[in-house]
Parts: sequence; C-alpha cells; structure tokens
Amino acid sequence: MLALLCSGQGTQHPGMFRLTGTCAAAEPIFAAASILLGTDPREWVQTADPEALRRNRPAQILCVTQALAAHRLIAPALPDRFLAAGYSVGQVSAWGIAALLDYDPLLALAARRAELMDLCGGEHDGLVSVRGLPRDQVEALARLKDVEIAITNPGDGYILGGRAEATEAFRDAALEAGALRSTLLAVSVASHTSKLAAAVPALREAIEAADPKAPGGPVTLIDGLEGATLFTRDKAVDTLSRQIAETVRWDACLAALAERGAASFLELGPGRALADMAGGNARSIEDFASAEGLLEWLGRLER
Repeated sequence: MLALLCSGQGTQHPGMFRLTGTCAAAEPIFAAASILLGTDPREWVQTADPEALRRNRPAQILCVTQALAAHRLIAPALPDRFLAAGYSVGQVSAWGIAALLDYDPLLALAARRAELMDLCGGEHDGLVSVRGLPRDQVEALARLKDVEIAITNPGDGYILGGRAEATEAFRDAALEAGALRSTLLAVSVASHTSKLAAAVPALREAIEAADPKAPGGPVTLIDGLEGATLFTRDKAVDTLSRQIAETVRWDACLAALAERGAASFLELGPGRALADMAGGNARSIEDFASAEGLLEWLGRLER
C-alpha cells in the first residue's frame, strides 16, 4: 500500500514548486494561497529572502500549498485506497488529502495556525535537530539547556525547541557530547513544546469553526501526533489542536503506517527528510525530473 507523507516546514526553497507549479488542476489552490500571501506563491518563493522564507506564516502556507498541489498532480495515478500522514504542519495538509476540509478553508486554517503560534510563542524562539545520542542523554542536555523535545524521529533523531540562544547552546553541547549531527533549523517558533500551550484552545476553536468532516473514504488518515488511525471527527480535531504544544512521535507514526500495510512512501515536499526517514521504497517528488516520471513511478507500484 502507498503512504503519502506531507512535509513540515523548514525546507521550503525557491524551486519547491518546480513540478507542481504548472499543474492546471492545482491552479485554484495557488489562487487561494495568493490571497493569503498577497502574491502568487510560485513567484513569492523566487524573490523572497531567506529570512522571509523562514517566517512561520508564509512557511506554513507554502508547505500546505505544495502538498495540496502535489496531490492534485498525482491524483490520476493514485490507487483506490492509500494512507496519509503529516509531519508538524504537514498534518494540516494530510487533512486536505483525506478530504476533511477543502483547500480554501484548509489554507486559511494553516495561516491561522501559524498566526496563533507566533502570537503565543516567543519572539526569538527556534528549533534544533540532533542525531546520534541516546534519549536519556538528549533529555539530560535538554533540561540543562532549557529546551524541550518537540519531535522524536526514528534512529535516535530528535527535534528540540526553545529560545534561540538555548537551542544554540544545546547544539554546541550535543556536538561536544558526541552527537553525529546537530543543526539549527530554519524555523522561528518552538513548535510542539509547552511554550505554545496557550494557543491550543484558540486553534481548536478555529478548527471547529472550519467545520471539518469525519475521516473516512479511500484515504486512511494517520494521526501525526502519536500515530493512531483517525476514525472520528472529534479525535481528529483534538490531535490537530494539541499537536502544536505536545511532542510529535513521528517514529510511532511511521511504525503505524507500516502496521497498516504501507510498503511504498511518497513525500509531497518541500524537501525529502520524511522519505529519508521512511526508508525502503520511499521517494520525494523532488527526486523526479518531470511530472511524467513521477506518474510513471506511481503507476508501477503494486496496487
């Protein structure tokens, strides 16, 4: 079975719409995103400076736009049934793929989510990644440097959030302690930490106001917080609300996809971090030189 993986922010770049930008079926999505950004996202990414690309609101709008446009691009080649899951703001995208909300209210929800995170987060917050240290050591360094684990990834990979100076201090300490890698991410908010707890009720209210449908139909939606299969509207609303202020267990999410029969994975972009973590027969749309090559790969997958 195929699993579509919806990317989080942090890897948005000027060429992110290379394959999706000319998809006629995605034009309404780009038009809706243009209203929120004030200009066409395909043009915006070409001229925005790195700091603008990093800002929370445009980054989240861009990532959801890309996932929804990619879904429109590949729709003719998708199997009758497949799985979908999203990493951080990618879970908003996954809601669109699973048809809980149409693209217009979904993009508006992504913008509102980012605004609430900015409002409730610190002005100088950020995220840092680390790989190659055991969890108990990561937790000890996190307490010492006043950061929190935001995301747990497979293979001793972690994302931590806190004030920018704290994430820098954690990175230096982790490398000194023998981490294989530790990198500051292009994200200006401490996503998935208690610093955003005050935003959860307002986000829940915004989600409810959008009036989402219950999960069901041909797409099996996996919760991007803990890896549970989502069957009810209430559970979907609850996990998407809490996700911004609680640790995301992406390792559990990938395990749940495997348990549900996922044998092939396609990351919708931007970037290919999720494809790298999935392993096996996993690709990102950014791996393909053309839409034709992408559709051909999908067509060869076992149905």
